[in-house]
Amino acid sequence: MQPHERVSHSVSKKRMIVNNFIGGLFWGLGTAFGAILFIAILGFIVSKSDFIPFIGNFIADIAQSANQKASQSQLPFVTYTPTPTPSAK
Repeated sequence: MQPHERVSHSVSKKRMIVNNFIGGLFWGLGTAFGAILFIAILGFIVSKSDFIPFIGNFIADIAQSANQKASQSQLPFVTYTPTPTPSAK
């Protein structure tokens, strides 16, 4: 009998299922939070960039729309006011 087999038999099945469920739940939440944070930072950087103006303007429009929706609701949101980017000639 291998050492890992002895350990798995000493824990009850119910306890193992609960531990795996909680671990999976936190893994999923951490992944979602990390992806949201990454996309928010990436969107902020792209909206400030001038080398891809149409993407920066698109992200700025999304941020402006989100700010308008946030100001209409009663929920406390952090607002972001984009700075206008110079138009391409």
